[in-house]
Amino acid sequence: MVTVPDPYTTRGLTSEDGQALVIPVTLKGGLDDDAEEKAVDTAADRVHRTWRKPS
Repeated sequence: MVTVPDPYTTRGLTSEDGQALVIPVTLKGGLDDDAEEKAVDTAADRVHRTWRKPS
């Protein structure tokens, strides 16, 4: 399970022009470089697949 703050209601996560978002992700400590890179790529892919702009 992943908990993600709503970037539209959490201060500091939306750019001034509303065209970019910051989505904080916390990774497990102690990962080697390859594992960290894979975790970051996996998190980014998941965000891209599931994110949709609110109507």
